[in-house]
Amino acid sequence: MTWLPILLVSSLCLLSNPAAALNKLQLLTTAIPFLLFSKDKKWKTPLYDPADAIASSHQNEDNDDTTSRVVVETKTIYFVRHGESTWNDTFNKGDRPRHIFLLQFLPNLIRAVVYEWYLLVSGQESESWFYDSPLSSKGIGQAKALREFMDGVVTGGMSTDAERDAVKVLLGGGGEGTNGATTTNKSRLVSSNLRRAILTMAVGFQDRLDKQIPDDEICIMTDLQEISTNPDALCITPPGADVVSSFADREIANDKTSSSSPPPINLERIYNQQISTKHYHRGNKEFEGNGLQRLQNFSSAIFSSQHGFEDVDTVICAGHSLWFRSFFRTYLPYGEDHVAKRKKIVNGGVVGFTLSKVVVKESGGDGGVDRFFIDPASIKVVYLGF
Repeated sequence: MTWLPILLVSSLCLLSNPAAALNKLQLLTTAIPFLLFSKDKKWKTPLYDPADAIASSHQNEDNDDTTSRVVVETKTIYFVRHGESTWNDTFNKGDRPRHIFLLQFLPNLIRAVVYEWYLLVSGQESESWFYDSPLSSKGIGQAKALREFMDGVVTGGMSTDAERDAVKVLLGGGGEGTNGATTTNKSRLVSSNLRRAILTMAVGFQDRLDKQIPDDEICIMTDLQEISTNPDALCITPPGADVVSSFADREIANDKTSSSSPPPINLERIYNQQISTKHYHRGNKEFEGNGLQRLQNFSSAIFSSQHGFEDVDTVICAGHSLWFRSFFRTYLPYGEDHVAKRKKIVNGGVVGFTLSKVVVKESGGDGGVDRFFIDPASIKVVYLGF
């Protein structure tokens, strides 16, 4: 009998907004098959060791062997892990002591379920605590902390030469923006299609986006979507559509706390003018696909001459812990024991490295196989790290 009023109210709310109810049902029917049957985390390790690509890259192109030639291209990559999400807050220990996490788990789960119910009966069909989970309050704080770190480096706070050089690149270098700012570094911002990654980049890189440098926008890429079968790793935003906002976005928009440095966050302008889903956002990842395919697609895309990647030296990626760790495991030499293979980047952390593409082209043709590798010595922690 206790549940009868709740069921009655829920039924009336759903009947009054059947479109919202059907949309929520669609999210559920997408999430369950992924959770139970998806092979997103399962693939065979490629036979080609990146160490072989490194060896190929050292071949002398001026030797007497005219049957083939080696072409090597490089990109500087920065991985920016999103802040903690609502899913993390509910199900992951994070930096909490284990006994605290266990004591809080049931109350946090109940809170999450009740909030999801509220979103359902209130007709907020594109909102979810679990599906494409947004930043938690703690995650918002971590994104703001990244912005404050970079602002501190720029304004003369204590930092190393390496941090200053990296932050200069991350914030657009030195074209000319609408406020007169100039940039000479050709870098590009890209993000996973999941809302927590997009919001982390929008908040963390607000000061770069404020320069409004022509064509400087956040490119949304399905291939950066997290490697996981959980509902939080599934995307709400339809292919090519405007990014669906979340209650985390509204929390930031409603934050009236004043601060002279850095200036207030302007999410409305960024979402309306500085996010692109045109070229690389295919909607949710394919059910029959796996993470390795997205790693390889991403690597090929950033070396392409299409959709703004021509002449780009640096690619700055907002994304996820398992995707990033899998990337290091795939493109670091298999015999290399590196912390990047074993540990996740910390929420809000930034790590840079050099990704190289090696193509051995046969004589008389332009064909060849692209091989990618990460130089282990190039991996540098910019902020927080692993």
